[in-house]
Amino acid sequence: MMLYKIALSIFIFAAVCTGINDSGIFTITVPESNVNQMEQADVQDLTDTASGEVTGLFTIGFVIVAIKSIIAGLVAIFSILPLLTAWGVPLWIGMIFQAPLWFVEAVGIYQFVTGVNVEG
Repeated sequence: MMLYKIALSIFIFAAVCTGINDSGIFTITVPESNVNQMEQADVQDLTDTASGEVTGLFTIGFVIVAIKSIIAGLVAIFSILPLLTAWGVPLWIGMIFQAPLWFVEAVGIYQFVTGVNVEG
């Protein structure tokens, strides 16, 4: 049944995207045009601010991000519009992607409930 494949794919995609976005690994700051001209002092300043310690707050933050990723994945199975609008995609373009997913999900639920296999 195609519903399982699509639902699982959307769940994994949304959970991974939410986890990466919320973990704070990447910043949204745009570096200056003279990035290649960094000096040794600049590099030393960056490495001094990094701490390799894992604290209790880090663990709690990781659990919160994991729970939020799972919830975002479950929500994305039913509607990918919140995920797309968070990325700045206009609603009408998001509906172009959402409408076929709703159709496949409706056919999959119909197949599951009635037990009839609809081959295309």
